[in-house]
Amino acid sequence: MESNLKLANQYFNKNKITLARPLFAEVVESSDDNFEALYKLGVCDFRLKKFKEAGASFSALIEVEPKNSLAWYYLGLTKERQGDKDKAIEKYHMALLIDPDLDVAQKKLAELGIEPTIVGEPKRTVFETQDEDGPGMLLYSSKYRRPTSFSTHIAILVFSSIFFTLLYLDAYLNIISIYSRDIFGSIADSFGLMLYMIIIFLPTFVDLILRSVTTKYDIYERRIDIRKGILFHTHISIWLFEIVNIKLSKNPVDLLTRNSRIALQTQDGSYSLLGLVKPKNEGESNNFTLALFNELRSAVREQRGAVKKVWI
Repeated sequence: MESNLKLANQYFNKNKITLARPLFAEVVESSDDNFEALYKLGVCDFRLKKFKEAGASFSALIEVEPKNSLAWYYLGLTKERQGDKDKAIEKYHMALLIDPDLDVAQKKLAELGIEPTIVGEPKRTVFETQDEDGPGMLLYSSKYRRPTSFSTHIAILVFSSIFFTLLYLDAYLNIISIYSRDIFGSIADSFGLMLYMIIIFLPTFVDLILRSVTTKYDIYERRIDIRKGILFHTHISIWLFEIVNIKLSKNPVDLLTRNSRIALQTQDGSYSLLGLVKPKNEGESNNFTLALFNELRSAVREQRGAVKKVWI
């Protein structure tokens, strides 16, 4: 791995990007904590005009190194190349919040006709007003997601079970006559029921359980981490100051299964906290989710206010 990184850096320094790129990719795949390789992989993809891949690399780097001003700057460049001027401006501002003397970010804002508005003490950034630990104290941790919150799985299990039960009753007990026995009768025999269990019920049930135990939420004072995925794992980190809207909602299935969902809207997308498992010392699940929502809403307002103070 070290030899690959050394050779990749040599190609990178000689501007041989097409040769450096696959070597940086190999280093990143074999090591989760080689941030230099991840950064330069993003730069290579950016120079090769693979903006989607470059954005993914810089976003992944920001999750583990939120104070990396160059990662924010390059993410802004990527957004600008993709035609999203507003997000590009936001990323350039974030780069300047971390490093007010970053000339390249100042020049990009000037090119876009935006005046940098950061005043006051240069070191007073949104990150540096937080503890050195970054996300702060862990407030809530869910080791799994409530199985009843997977409404699609629950609907498939319930309706398919009802359907095959009706067929079984019609074929064996002749109670229901609305189905044609010539078409459906064979399904209700023991082989048909076994086939139903193998093809529909068991895979849906196993998938439901696996998704439940692999979905985890960690809520800190200033950040929310979401981990999910069975074969392909996804780890999403959302800083509270990035959240532009937060709301609590329930659909009809949520009402039946006594679930609530907290929807989080950021500039980059929407996320949901669903099926939260209340701590043992808490009261009703719905009351717990409501209390957590109110705490998060207040924390989001506070964190966004801290960012605005730096910009005024």
